[in-house]
Amino acid sequence: MCMEQYYRLFTSYRVPGIKKDSLISNNSKLLPDPEHIIVISKNQYFVLDVIINFTRLSEEDIYTQLSRICKMAEENKDDVDPVGILTAAYRDKWALARGKLMEESTNRDSLDAIERSIFVLCLDTAAPVIPSHQNSINTISSVRDDVSLASQMLHGLGTHINSANRWYDKTMQFIISEDGACGLNYEHSPSEGIAVVQLIEHLLKYIQTCCIRCPSSVVDNALACCTRLSPLRPEFDPRDQQWWYVIGEEVRKKLARMQSLCELPQPRRLQWKINKDTETDIKEAIENIDRLIKDLDLFILRFKSFGREFPKSQNMSPDSFIQLALQLTYYKIHGKLVSTYESASVRRFRLGRVDNIRANTPDALEWIRAMVGEIETTDVEKMALLRKAMQCQTDIMTQTILGHGMDCHLLGLREIARENGLPMPKIFEHESFRISNHFSLSTSQVPTTMDAFMCYGPVVSDGYGVCYNPHPSWILVCITSFKRHNDTNSDHFAYTLESSLLQMQELCLKTSEAKPILYGGKTHSENRNGAIVDDKEMSAGTRKSRLVRQRTMPFPEVIGKDS
Repeated sequence: MCMEQYYRLFTSYRVPGIKKDSLISNNSKLLPDPEHIIVISKNQYFVLDVIINFTRLSEEDIYTQLSRICKMAEENKDDVDPVGILTAAYRDKWALARGKLMEESTNRDSLDAIERSIFVLCLDTAAPVIPSHQNSINTISSVRDDVSLASQMLHGLGTHINSANRWYDKTMQFIISEDGACGLNYEHSPSEGIAVVQLIEHLLKYIQTCCIRCPSSVVDNALACCTRLSPLRPEFDPRDQQWWYVIGEEVRKKLARMQSLCELPQPRRLQWKINKDTETDIKEAIENIDRLIKDLDLFILRFKSFGREFPKSQNMSPDSFIQLALQLTYYKIHGKLVSTYESASVRRFRLGRVDNIRANTPDALEWIRAMVGEIETTDVEKMALLRKAMQCQTDIMTQTILGHGMDCHLLGLREIARENGLPMPKIFEHESFRISNHFSLSTSQVPTTMDAFMCYGPVVSDGYGVCYNPHPSWILVCITSFKRHNDTNSDHFAYTLESSLLQMQELCLKTSEAKPILYGGKTHSENRNGAIVDDKEMSAGTRKSRLVRQRTMPFPEVIGKDS
């Protein structure tokens, strides 16, 4: 497996351009590794050196520095230009605005410090508890729900709250809120979710071995937000009148670090020189991001009737099962199938990222028409069609992860023509090519071992973004769409998906004891991965799964822009 993505997580930065952006990675051995992070608090930017004299700061020293930063930010909160919101503007406008900023040496120094940092830490203000269409609060305990928490990580809930407390071009932005909410916003260009998830789950497992101290004012919210990750035990220390959260029972002995310094250098606030043109750019960026936030329709479904173990019990691939459920759901709502994107890892090739598994197949359509009653069939025949569609889905997945997918191949041919000034082949100008690449259903499986999840927005104005996380006994699905499009509605899609999953479960249970069936004039049986095969081709003693499962990785990284 190619590991290149892992090296870019803390060394890369996305630089805006007029025609296209550039991805800058500090992989040169000639340049020193960065030794600082950027901390953002109340829309202000601070340089925090985490390595001093070739030695890492201890946790206590880092806590001291973060406390200083919070105090400095509070003292200056009323006189701040929210420069970071420019990174949320349209890319060409941000490129022009960045050019204006670079005219001042003070701004160049600040931009350089941000771009060379290891990562960004966003210290957010507590978000107001406002109910949404999903009742985003528990009316009894006033605890924020998944939609509220995910929205904060995805876009900051608006410029009047935390949207300007970001720098969206930086690959990794860790977000910690005053009310205990925590998550990650990551820029998608350098890496897929696979690398980010493994990093986050390693981090969460490390946290479980640590003892974390919190002010008593955030005990209730922190407990409510964090107990999904691991059990917390609050303990009160009468010596300093503070609460301690004990996560796990192990003592922190993971890494050898320096002893506390007698004196730590004061964190440095980054300075900006803003002219009237930049003020106008900031105002436009604020209006733009607030409009997009209001337009985004996010719904998070926790489907608890069954999880990935049920499809397995029926000798089916959980991923194929969910993908076909999504196709059935879309057809129920819109009466048609559309181009569907499901990411498939091709990391077995050098510098490989992803290709596309297209789930909207003719076999899927035939099964769906039977399920909605457009074709008169028995339950056994519906199951045969489901098995057939599932085998088609599995075959496409296998071909794609082995490098035989068509999307990356066509993309490469198109870019070769552009870069070499060759006439563009007619296929890329045909209407069918445009339709095939208009992904009204953009999906991805992001499994995690913990109760954490990832979400992202749709890739077209009339589409859905669907990120699903199948656990053993339940499934979490994050669904997004745009409110401006009258035909899409995230909560309606979620409830229809729930009914589709239950309908498929009912079909499986009804036919689980069925005898071999007649399909296409031949007697068929089912093999272990849910395929229909000729009995003559595969004997009972040699039936083996041909399913090559894609190891797309997990996470709740609440990711940022995917452009």
